[in-house]
Amino acid sequence: MNACAASLAAQSTVPGQANTPTESIQALQERISKLEAEVSELTALVKQLQLGSSGLPVSIQTAVETETGRQAQGQTLLPEDRKTLDFLHDATVNLGLDGYYAYNFNHPVGRVNVLRAYDVLSNEFSLNQASVIFDRPPDLAEEHRWGGRVDLQFGQATDTLQGNPSNEPRPQIYRNIFQAYGTYVVPIGKGVNVDFGKWSSSLGIEGNYTKDQINYSRAYWYAFLPFYHMGLRVSYPVNDRFALNYWVVNGTNQVEATNGFKDELFGFTAKPRKGIAWTLNYYLGQEHPDRVVVPPTSPIPVQPGLSFQAIRPARMVGLIFSIATSVGSRCQD
Repeated sequence: MNACAASLAAQSTVPGQANTPTESIQALQERISKLEAEVSELTALVKQLQLGSSGLPVSIQTAVETETGRQAQGQTLLPEDRKTLDFLHDATVNLGLDGYYAYNFNHPVGRVNVLRAYDVLSNEFSLNQASVIFDRPPDLAEEHRWGGRVDLQFGQATDTLQGNPSNEPRPQIYRNIFQAYGTYVVPIGKGVNVDFGKWSSSLGIEGNYTKDQINYSRAYWYAFLPFYHMGLRVSYPVNDRFALNYWVVNGTNQVEATNGFKDELFGFTAKPRKGIAWTLNYYLGQEHPDRVVVPPTSPIPVQPGLSFQAIRPARMVGLIFSIATSVGSRCQD
């Protein structure tokens, strides 16, 4: 009985004995493995939180934002560019196409309709004019006092609207430029409008663009009025119903003058009531040339067509006429 008790007592003391060094190292390694696993799980969780709404890791997202910032800096407008864009803010580019088919039952020779300014051909599909118009009017509300307009034109009407060598020296170099002028509003009173360049004449009640006319065929008198002028024109609006006009130009249908005399226009426009406009113009000038074109003789080179011989004595034929229009006015453009 005592022997069994001693044996049991000896066995019960074994678990309480101190661990060996090998067992301690194994337990430490297991603990380290558990900690590493937990760190891995935490790292994965942090990465998921760092993805954010962009779906990209923070490092990648930061790089993208940096590149975007650089591009934004590169796209930032300089003050000079901003001024240019502001100037073009109200600019328009318009395209026009004017064609026709006409048939003359009188069967004219060569199918040519004589005494016509635009519908000049019979029994033919014709391109009267194709136009490209750039227009940027001044806008005082936006403090833009500068403006301009350019009308480029191609087609049959270019022969109608541009002069010929009998009227001006070199019409061919201006043939496709129907209008080209700049505008400035001088800050005096309600604003003095000053135009410089080539513009469509406002003498008469008809104009160039068919869409603005009552009939496709212009009146017989239309062909004897000026189509355009080159020079300076000033308009001063006294009030909303009355404006004064003054022109000084090279001549009638002359981009380049044929003499040293400048034509002038004095006139006014009045709008007594809505739907009624009155225009009165007094135009005077000397249209006879004071020179003739001759073959180049000077050793100094000049542009073609600029070799002249003076006419002595020069004859000056005066051209003075006045036009009044009521119940409507001719569109200047």
